[in-house]
Amino acid sequence: MKANLRRKEQAFIDVVSPLLQDVGINPSLVQGIDVKVGRNQSAVLEVDGNQQYFVKLIQGSDGVARFRRSKDFENWVINKSIKFATPKLLAFSKDQRALMFEFARCDTNLGEMLGDKFIDSVTAMKVAVAIGSLHTSTVSISDNIESDLPVLPPQFPGLISLDYFENATIGERNLWRILQNDAELLEALDLLVDSRINFVPIHGDFRPDQVFFRADEVVLLDFEEFRLGDPARDLGSFIGDLFYHKMSWIAVGAQGTDGRLTHESLLERGVDLLGQVRPIIQSFWEKYCIFCCGAQSETWKMTQPNLANRVTGYAGWHLFDRSLARSALSGRLTANDRALNGIGRNLIINSGMFAQELGLGE
Repeated sequence: MKANLRRKEQAFIDVVSPLLQDVGINPSLVQGIDVKVGRNQSAVLEVDGNQQYFVKLIQGSDGVARFRRSKDFENWVINKSIKFATPKLLAFSKDQRALMFEFARCDTNLGEMLGDKFIDSVTAMKVAVAIGSLHTSTVSISDNIESDLPVLPPQFPGLISLDYFENATIGERNLWRILQNDAELLEALDLLVDSRINFVPIHGDFRPDQVFFRADEVVLLDFEEFRLGDPARDLGSFIGDLFYHKMSWIAVGAQGTDGRLTHESLLERGVDLLGQVRPIIQSFWEKYCIFCCGAQSETWKMTQPNLANRVTGYAGWHLFDRSLARSALSGRLTANDRALNGIGRNLIINSGMFAQELGLGE
């Protein structure tokens, strides 16, 4: 098979050969490989024509921490009764920061569903039960799970590192300039990040493209940001992404009668789009609350005060986060980005006011 592999593919096989051998696979039997390069380097390996495996090399300056958190999750989840599936870890290499999983054969991905025709309330409720089962799972001191705050939103929102600034695109710098010159927003972000609540197991990067479906089963992937944290981070990220997918073209069709884009025309367009996504968000939220109260009775509500407000704030931050990601690629802030950032700002600063509007009733 080696003669048929391209250089990139063969280099990947050479790196992960010890993992293959650990599970009894001769690397020369790999018959197909699809290497993807992004935040990490990963590949689906096909062996003997019908066996598939997923292998990931965790890269980047924070790769050591993300590898450790991935392993923390695998060690912790083994004996937990959770309402979702996750691929089984077969082998790993600390030196290579490599993880080898069974391949998750799934029917569809939630991110693709949102890009196609959005999702219905039944699908949203399935996801709510899955993430609720993670948030209500028990943790002991011996589990030794990280509880440090994630990098974003920054704990001190007005500060960014010199290294980040020097490597940022013009679009990213413009967005941070907007943040740094908005004292009201900075104060609200600082209060959001510093919320004093009961930490629970969280995914840490809970977005629709991490959610898959296999028949009626929910499959969750990529626990590189797993830790003890505020459940509002997961919920706000997910709801924020639902909101983002519906609002991502807010500037399209928002022109006024004179053909110009105005604050009033954007607001009208935003209200219309919110009306379309609100029933889905509400179904997700209500099912999540019912599940968590059932799992931990009324004690869950007592340990998570003002959860709806925090979720709204993190949903607002997610709109900024998506703008950061897009501006890193395009190098500029589009009209849609600016409009979504304005909505995100309002959600963060006035979370108590907008929680009900999003469908997050207590």
